[in-house]
Amino acid sequence: MAVGGGGDGPVAGDVGCWITAWAGNAAIAVGWVLYVEHFINTGHNKLFSVLLVLIGLSVPPYFLAAGALLLGIPVSIAGRHRMSQPAPVPPYR
Repeated sequence: MAVGGGGDGPVAGDVGCWITAWAGNAAIAVGWVLYVEHFINTGHNKLFSVLLVLIGLSVPPYFLAAGALLLGIPVSIAGRHRMSQPAPVPPYR
């Protein structure tokens, strides 16, 4: 069973995961805007609020990608000599 899903088959579970991810992103964006508006955008300028949402949704993935790049690649290279061939994937029924 997928994290956010259920249903019949892998597609239904994937859709549930995507819905869960987007709901989480929306919650983070709302929290970010409300927090920043409390201290900076006290006039509640709508254009500034939209800009805050776009920044809040677009900047964090770059930090996540940088962390994966800085940590994931060296760890993978360091452990490559201990890796074995994965088991074959069974056919889909």
